[in-house]
Amino acid sequence: ARLAACAEADTPLAQLRVFVGWRSERLETQARHGSLAAALAQELAREESALAGDARALFDRERSWLAERFGDPAEGRALGLAEELHCAVLGAQLAAHASGAPALLRRRLQHLDAWAAARL
Repeated sequence: ARLAACAEADTPLAQLRVFVGWRSERLETQARHGSLAAALAQELAREESALAGDARALFDRERSWLAERFGDPAEGRALGLAEELHCAVLGAQLAAHASGAPALLRRRLQHLDAWAAARL
């Protein structure tokens, strides 16, 4: 549902900005608890749960959606940029959680907005 809402923006850059923006919602909660989706995926994979594949599929869907914003997902450049952005967002959430610093996440997401704009 979140990706569909992002896709409603007019341009790929606007869509990426909505994507990065919704990651900045609830900064205090994210800094306190980290990425709930990443934690779930990690736990399911550790237990070799049948749901682990479903959790991975959510990450794959998000990464594929990002690649489409950068161009043809079959091209290495688009997928590489998508992976870089995706990992940077998730890493920023982890760092904010580890340090208990919502401002860190806010700063990194602002940087990623500029980063994405420079690559489109």
